[in-house]
Amino acid sequence: MLGVILEKNKVFMELDVFLNDFIAICDKTKPSINKTDDLKTIYSTLGIPIEKNFSIHEIEDYLSKNIKELIIKEQETDDSIKIIALHKIKQGLVYKGIIERNRRCYNYVDIISTLIGILGHDTRFVLNISSPIWSDVIFNLKNYLVISTAYCQLRKESNIKEINIAKSALYLKEFGCDIKFKDCAIYVENKEKVINEISRNIKNIGGEKFLKYLYLKLLFVKEFDRFLIIKQGNEPIFGASFLTCAYNRKQLKLPKTGNNKYKIDNYQFKN
Repeated sequence: MLGVILEKNKVFMELDVFLNDFIAICDKTKPSINKTDDLKTIYSTLGIPIEKNFSIHEIEDYLSKNIKELIIKEQETDDSIKIIALHKIKQGLVYKGIIERNRRCYNYVDIISTLIGILGHDTRFVLNISSPIWSDVIFNLKNYLVISTAYCQLRKESNIKEINIAKSALYLKEFGCDIKFKDCAIYVENKEKVINEISRNIKNIGGEKFLKYLYLKLLFVKEFDRFLIIKQGNEPIFGASFLTCAYNRKQLKLPKTGNNKYKIDNYQFKN
C-alpha cells in the first residue's frame, strides 16, 4: 500500500515537469498543412495513399492512427505514464491560463483535449512525455486540428469545474490569500483572513435571523410607530395575546366587529 502511495505521489510531483515539457514541444512544433489547403494538397503533404475520393474523415483516421501507434502503451513500462497524467496536465493548463491570465494556454488545452479524445476511454498507459517521439505526436495533433476541432469545441463546458476553481482562487486572492500553482493543482495559503471573514459573516447572519424572528413575534402598531413589548412579570408576552387585557384594548382604541370582538387586522406584524 505504501509503495502505491509513493508511486502516485511521484507521478504528481512530476506533473509540472510534464506540463512544461508539453508546452515546450507544442511551441516548437508546427503543422505541415494549412486551413487554406485543398484536400488534394493535404493528401500529398501528409503522404496519404489515394484509394478513392478525397475525404476529411479519411485524413482524420490517418492522423488518429499515427498518433495512437506513436503513443499508446499496452502495459506499464519504464518509459510510460498513466493516462490520468494527461488529464491532470489539461487541468493544470486551464488553471494556468486563468490564474496567470495567459490565453496561449487555451491553445495547449485544445491540443491535449484532442489527444485525450483520440486515445479514447480504453487507453491506460501512454509514452512518457520526456520521449523525443512526442514531437511527432504533437506534429500529427496540430495537423489534425487544422482540419477538425471536434474534440475542443466544448472547451468551456467540459472544463467548467476547473474554470470555477481557478476563478474562486483569484477571488480569494483579493482577501490576501497566497495562490500557488504546483503539480497542476491550486494551493491556497494564508487562509486565516478568509476564515475570520467567514466567521464574522456567520455571526452577523445569525444575529440578523434572530432579530427577524424576534420582530415577527412582536406587534407593530402604526399609531405609535413602534413595536409593543408587553410583559407579564419578567416574561414578555409575544403576539396578540396581550389584547385580552382590557387596559390595552382601551389604550389602543381598537374598533369592534359585529360580534363585539376586537378587530386587529390593521395591526400587522412587521417583516
